[in-house]
Amino acid sequence: MAERHVEPHDARGLAQLLAEAEEAFRQVEEDALADLDLRPWMLRVLDLLARDGPQAPSDVARALRVSQPTVSGWIAEMTGRDLIERLRDEGDGRRATIRLTEHGASARSTGNDRVRRRQLRLASVLDPVVQAEVVAALQRVIAAARAQ
Repeated sequence: MAERHVEPHDARGLAQLLAEAEEAFRQVEEDALADLDLRPWMLRVLDLLARDGPQAPSDVARALRVSQPTVSGWIAEMTGRDLIERLRDEGDGRRATIRLTEHGASARSTGNDRVRRRQLRLASVLDPVVQAEVVAALQRVIAAARAQ
């Protein structure tokens, strides 16, 4: 695919380049996880549970900005694969929390390692100084968007 020329001050062109770069990184993530029979959303759930501990399904939905029915489907699939386990609240049998299993923790570690290595290979087309400049520039754009 030919490299597209984007003029300075072409905000739409910049947005399109950013979207294409994001898609490239997402595709690398999907490919890295496919060998493990994992999906990116699974890794996000596993990362959340590893970072924040057991969570109610509604908290997972809120944290990952998805609907409750979506999380319910995810929980069913991930429980069936022994990545997470569902625990009933002893005080209220209608409430539940989910937590990482040992298998889930191992899958998370392996998945994150594979994704990181493959995404670093993709990013290595940029000199480390340029990478740092891109990160700083994108952080400024994000901060400006949040300030609006």
